[in-house]
Amino acid sequence: MSRPRRRSLIAAVATAGALAAPAAAQAATYSVAAGGGSCGGDDRSCGSLADGASAANPGDVFEVAPGQYASATFTDGGVTIVGSTAPPGVVVNGTLTFSGASGGVSNLQKLVVSRFTGVDPAVSVSGPSGLRVSDALLASANGNGMEIVAGTANEIVRSTVLTGGAEASAVRVFSGNDSSASKALLLESSIVSGGAAGVGVFTGEGGPTSSAGDVTLRARHLTAAGSTNAFVLDASEASPLVGGPVGNIAATAADSILLNGVVTRNYSGTAVVAPPNSATFTPTRTIVSGDPNALFVNPAGRNFRLKAGSPAIDKGGLTEGESATDVEGEPRVVGSASDQGADEFVNRAPTASIAASAASVRAGRGVTFSAAGSRDPEGAIASYVWRFGDGETATTAAPQVDHVYRNEGTVGATVVAVDVLGLASAPSAPATITVTDGTPPLISVDRPRRNQTVRIITRRTRTVTRAGTRRRVTTTRRNRIRFRGRALDRSGVRNVSIALRQVSRLPRKRTTRRRTSTAGASQVRNCRWLDPRRGIVSRSCSRPVQIAVRLDSKAGTWSYAVPSRRRLAAGTYRVSVAGTDNAGVFGNAFTPAAVTFKLR
Repeated sequence: MSRPRRRSLIAAVATAGALAAPAAAQAATYSVAAGGGSCGGDDRSCGSLADGASAANPGDVFEVAPGQYASATFTDGGVTIVGSTAPPGVVVNGTLTFSGASGGVSNLQKLVVSRFTGVDPAVSVSGPSGLRVSDALLASANGNGMEIVAGTANEIVRSTVLTGGAEASAVRVFSGNDSSASKALLLESSIVSGGAAGVGVFTGEGGPTSSAGDVTLRARHLTAAGSTNAFVLDASEASPLVGGPVGNIAATAADSILLNGVVTRNYSGTAVVAPPNSATFTPTRTIVSGDPNALFVNPAGRNFRLKAGSPAIDKGGLTEGESATDVEGEPRVVGSASDQGADEFVNRAPTASIAASAASVRAGRGVTFSAAGSRDPEGAIASYVWRFGDGETATTAAPQVDHVYRNEGTVGATVVAVDVLGLASAPSAPATITVTDGTPPLISVDRPRRNQTVRIITRRTRTVTRAGTRRRVTTTRRNRIRFRGRALDRSGVRNVSIALRQVSRLPRKRTTRRRTSTAGASQVRNCRWLDPRRGIVSRSCSRPVQIAVRLDSKAGTWSYAVPSRRRLAAGTYRVSVAGTDNAGVFGNAFTPAAVTFKLR
């Protein structure tokens, strides 16, 4: 529905006067934004695209603010719809229909039109005025991305058109039995993908009465990939009752990439009554078969940028009048010649990213760094140059590396990604690592000394006089086994523990005891350890019984006495000592960390 036309009265001259015929409406520029009102007349603020369509006249321009919009139908030709490029952009959730029969070709620029439900297209052109789409993204989940049934001025330039429908086409051109007018479409520096056909052209609907108009399809620097067939040109249903052929299809492609082939079908004709029609395809400097993984960065993810080393680079030409830029706005010719397909290869620097397995680490322990978040627009990172912040560097082919920091402090590690052509990224934002004390305390065993023999029993003989009689008396005392030593660390020592192992026992030695599993498949080595609560116990040699000792932090000493109820047998013993400092580091930096002694 059009807004009311403005009329003017022209004054009559002397002897005659009459009402003037309606004057042509002047073109207007409207703004479209949520809450903008219904618009029309002198009101140039529209609250929706549907409101704008109701007010539209040929020549009107609709500048659309960022946001989400619903379906709309423009019944006049010659309108221009321009989406804002400011974030988050303009997204139409639905279908935009252009049915204008006069007023010239309409323009749709710089917006996203997506149809998430049903089988309707994202954009439908049903009027002969036609539509020029530029710098846009059109997508339908189940239907055709763009559907054209009329017009000879239709164009898709620097745009991407997608379909998720298995039987649909990214772009479908249809010339039905009752539409004898010719149709035409130019695709230039654009990408079509998905469905049964990147571009499907169909004429006629079956039956012997077709008068379907001919269709002309031209493609220049087009990428058609990810579809069952790049083109399906099907004129087999256009069969006239009598007369010359109808529904002919003529398709050409220059400097394009059309993967998975081109299918052509035509009406074979009826003897005497109707001659056959034609469906023809003429390629020039065009790839019609090839490995998508050799051509593109990530074809499975519909990233159809040319990758470094792609066979399409510098293999194209130029057609007079075509777009001076590619699908991403880059110059059409960068190298010695243009590239085939929608994208002109420009080697952009990678973007580097680094992540660390820990933000804090003790000196002497490893940190794993990952650059898996780094990206290269052309999809090929060859190496990673790591700077760890402590003066050390490394270069790897894999996006992961381990590094050990030796000194305490705070450092910033960065990575630089280098692509296969040697172009390096800027250094990543640093991963900050705090390196804390990694040295365990110094803990010595001063008593007993190494290889010292400690007496379990002390005997003392002395002479006593009782009732005037002198005689020698011997007394026996069992000694408590005592340990002591020093414990030092610059951060302070938090705790100390010892482990006392019975190496051998007199009169026979028993260094270890072996226990065989019931299955007889393995043997487990056990050792004999002192447990203050249970006495000497047998358990794995790798799992000593740790005994907490008394610690005098101020004096820097430790001590322990075996409980008197635990009578150790004569033999050889080994005491090992370790502790934890106030930085949380466990171990013993003293050498030796264990002392062997004998009990007799």
